[in-house]
Amino acid sequence: MTSSERQPYWLAGDLRDEPLAAEMGLVTVMSTTGIRNTLWVPLQISRDRIGMLAVFNKLRGGEFTIRDVANLRAIASQATVVVESTRLLSREQRLDAELEGLQQMTLAIGSLAAETDFYRALSDRISTLMNVRMCALLLFDREALQLRCVVPATGLDNKIASDYAIDFAPGSVFRALWEDEDSWYTNNTAASALIIAAGLEPIVQQARIQRTMFARLTLRGQLTGVIQIASPDQGRDFDDGDGRLLTIFATQAATILENARLFQEIQRASQRSESLRRIAELAGAMNRLDEVAQDLLMAIAEATLSPIAYISILDGARQPDHDAGARLRRKAGEADRSEHVRADVPALGRDEPPALSRQRRAERRARAAGVQAHRR
Repeated sequence: MTSSERQPYWLAGDLRDEPLAAEMGLVTVMSTTGIRNTLWVPLQISRDRIGMLAVFNKLRGGEFTIRDVANLRAIASQATVVVESTRLLSREQRLDAELEGLQQMTLAIGSLAAETDFYRALSDRISTLMNVRMCALLLFDREALQLRCVVPATGLDNKIASDYAIDFAPGSVFRALWEDEDSWYTNNTAASALIIAAGLEPIVQQARIQRTMFARLTLRGQLTGVIQIASPDQGRDFDDGDGRLLTIFATQAATILENARLFQEIQRASQRSESLRRIAELAGAMNRLDEVAQDLLMAIAEATLSPIAYISILDGARQPDHDAGARLRRKAGEADRSEHVRADVPALGRDEPPALSRQRRAERRARAAGVQAHRR
């Protein structure tokens, strides 16, 4: 075909005597369809050739002439405009879909009600944009050297997802794949050598996956995980176009995931600062222990995620009287503070008269012991 690319057309009156016919693979076509002669002109935009327009077997048994060449070149110029317009329209539609998908994925950061909600929203959006029934995020666990599936995953049972992990140790099959590839797919998992070598047969069998595609999540040149999609709608096969589109979404998803991580760190730091401020405020406002001890203990317990918080008061030079301390037992998951804190915590400490009768001191200790026993 090299010689035809160096000339404005190719005309052959008798293909049986044309050496180029064999080079172009036309011998079989000639024998099966009875092609005798042909005329080819390029589809060309400026200096770029995007294809060829060919006609065969001129009617009435004649051969193609120079006049036919001129007529076909005129037709080819119009055909070139139609073909290129169709290609541009298809490319524009694809770019519109990509831009719309990126916008939708960017909006996912605004739905951060909880971490699990965020991951589910992100996988749902990718699943919708890629027209597939399953989408999972597998993040790199640097300690275990595994890619672990984030729960929940779209279209994948939570039990299966929670057990789903891919070996990603140095030298592993799956790790070697991502040293050179941005995406990878198979339309027949049962016969895929990589699926078998990576130990993914159990997961594809449990989830009944026949067609699947992966794309790497990369942040600042470092792989942070992969996106896996599977089971395209209407039973269609994955192709290179799907790989390109998923790679674009994976690039955006990696940035969104990092933004979410930073946002959650800021939220946690803000919550810690607010907890410390609240504790300092309550402690500074205390005049009597029984006035704000319950709120203070609750704030300390929540800030430290502790089930028990108490205050032990040193009575003069004597040893601390733990039984007289104000105690708080907080049960996980219960929101009613009145069940954990009693308002009758005895006031002990700095406003206690220095000299008490033994009887009064014994009564106070007995009452404190009763409160402690009641809480247990």
